Amino acid sequence: MLFIWIVKKKRLIKWEEAPRETRGKIKRNEKKINSMLYLISGALFLFCFIVFILPAFFDIPNVLNENYLEVSGVVESWNYSNEDKMKERAIGIIDEKTQERISVTVYSKGLHKGDYVRVCYLPCSKYGSIIK
Repeated sequence: MLFIWIVKKKRLIKWEEAPRETRGKIKRNEKKINSMLYLISGALFLFCFIVFILPAFFDIPNVLNENYLEVSGVVESWNYSNEDKMKERAIGIIDEKTQERISVTVYSKGLHKGDYVRVCYLPCSKYGSIIK
């Protein structure tokens, strides 16, 4: 209820602060402009919540119970930018047991296609670390 009241009262775009030549247009359409900005920012927030926050939230029980998935296999796809630095990289691994492609995000130096790796990762967020 408080959120709805804030949205109704808070103006993101104010016609008083607009350049003189566009004040008339903005004054006529101020409610529409603010509604669209709230709609766009709400949709962006919802997208980020679904893509980033929920998987991390669902992984909390897995971290507490130390329930990690492990995959070992050959790197099929990799992030090869700035290979000398340790950074977050998205890699695709072909599992040697199931021959299934698994995409995970790891913090490492550069990996190359064909490298054999063993990765321990969280099932929902697909974040992990290289074991070998």
